Amino acid sequence: MFKLNNGARTLSLLAALVLVLLLATACSELQDTTGIGQGTSTPSPDTSLPPPSSDQNGTVQMLPARAGSSMAYDRKRGVVILFGGDTGMDTWAWNGQTWDQLFPASFPPARSGASMAYDAANDEIVLFGGIGTSGYPLSDTWLWDGTNWLPANPSLSPAARTQASMTYDITHQRIVLFGGMIVGAGQATSTIADTWTWDGRDWTQLHPAVSPSARSQSAMTYDELHKQVVLFGGFSGNGFVGDTWTWDGKNWTQQHPHTSPVARAGASLVYDSATEQLVLFAGVADPKVGDLHDMWIWNGDDWKQRAAQNVPGGFYTAATYAAIQQRIVVYVVRGADSVASNSETWLWDGNAWLQLR
Repeated sequence: MFKLNNGARTLSLLAALVLVLLLATACSELQDTTGIGQGTSTPSPDTSLPPPSSDQNGTVQMLPARAGSSMAYDRKRGVVILFGGDTGMDTWAWNGQTWDQLFPASFPPARSGASMAYDAANDEIVLFGGIGTSGYPLSDTWLWDGTNWLPANPSLSPAARTQASMTYDITHQRIVLFGGMIVGAGQATSTIADTWTWDGRDWTQLHPAVSPSARSQSAMTYDELHKQVVLFGGFSGNGFVGDTWTWDGKNWTQQHPHTSPVARAGASLVYDSATEQLVLFAGVADPKVGDLHDMWIWNGDDWKQRAAQNVPGGFYTAATYAAIQQRIVVYVVRGADSVASNSETWLWDGNAWLQLR
């Protein structure tokens, strides 16, 4: 168990490893006046942002540096969508060349650590939960239709949580959500191990016979080649875990690979459709080690480390596969003393990592 510290503004390295504590600490001094309802005003452009810079190819990157942003690829519209983080409630789109801030008429309240995935059956991005500016987790569901964020009104919903894992199960045409971290009495935090699915209108809790242990910050995505959801690692509340699980629509099955990445939390796991590979990278494992910069490939039975230079890793990393560009897009936050100070955009083309400047 950990106690949320409402007065702290300086983030420790341990808080960086356990992102929910980081997010609550960074936000707790602010009053959550927006609640969980629909935003009603259009935010003005953030004039405090640094001027954009461009690399030798003319690619411009302009994004605020903040931990806990959520990101997913909008397949219908061919853009990567990024939302919020820290105390932000802004929406950004990556079109393959630039980050452009969008100004929807309605949007979720500010939050960090929300779960986000693209629902291919309904052509919309689903956002769930996270931790609000009050320092408490949220339990609301929002849908991005390409123009606005619209609040969903499911009859049943998962408990309020942050740092849950979420992905779209192509085989069963459902969003799958697992675990995360909740806040109990006295503001004590604990990890959970429940499994939920979203069908476009409602959440349904499933009760698999076997399940991963309670955890947050696990890496999870759908493996298109082997037609199953894959989950790796996370933070159990007592330490980092490094186990691998697959989901078949009804039950979780623990895999027993001969080789496995070091236990970690906050890693990125992305299916690269161009190379038909499941790619794991980044994350944190130990305060003495700091950010991880290794890269691993899952072949359905075993993990194999991939030799690559300049593998991104940072204070917080979010990643997704952009099909129209055939690239993995990565948003990295870095900072001194675990305080977010700048952001980076990285691309993986199947052969090399490229940092856009």
